[in-house]
Amino acid sequence: MNVPERMTGAVEATEEKLKNYYQDMIYTEGSRVARFISSILTMIPIAAFMICSTQYGILSEDEQHYEMYMFAAVCIGFFIILHVTDHWYSLSLEDRKRDLITAGILLTAYMKKRTKQCVEWMGYLVGLRDFIENAELDRMKALGEQFPNLFYHIFPYAYVFGLSEIYADKLEKLNVEMPVWKR
Repeated sequence: MNVPERMTGAVEATEEKLKNYYQDMIYTEGSRVARFISSILTMIPIAAFMICSTQYGILSEDEQHYEMYMFAAVCIGFFIILHVTDHWYSLSLEDRKRDLITAGILLTAYMKKRTKQCVEWMGYLVGLRDFIENAELDRMKALGEQFPNLFYHIFPYAYVFGLSEIYADKLEKLNVEMPVWKR
């Protein structure tokens, strides 16, 4: 919004007066008190740990200083999150979109990149999951003839992938004997 220079101060003052005037009409006193109490209650376990570790000599003096700094950082971070959330709700849709895009660009710089080894392992696991879920019975029968114990080694993976019932049904159709597990 383009405001003539001569009106800039008046517009800002009016905006502030309106904000203060309607602030009490937006949130109840009870909700503001509840928010304050919950904020304090959130910090109590951290403070209790800090006091106990200091009282019982668990931490050295240097570690106690770091602990105090960390506690202060957590408290400040918590209140920044509350402020940012309040600010977020006061923005227009266009401003929210702009801020989301900006945050996405900034966060992208800190994303973790998988190693080549991890990508390779994930490829194997995705392929194995696909095999368990989608392999045709003829193909499984041929593999079973070539590698008789293969199905027993795959069963734990089927369980982890949540496909044990599907896999067991396929093994039943192939008439594969279920293993006898020794205790």
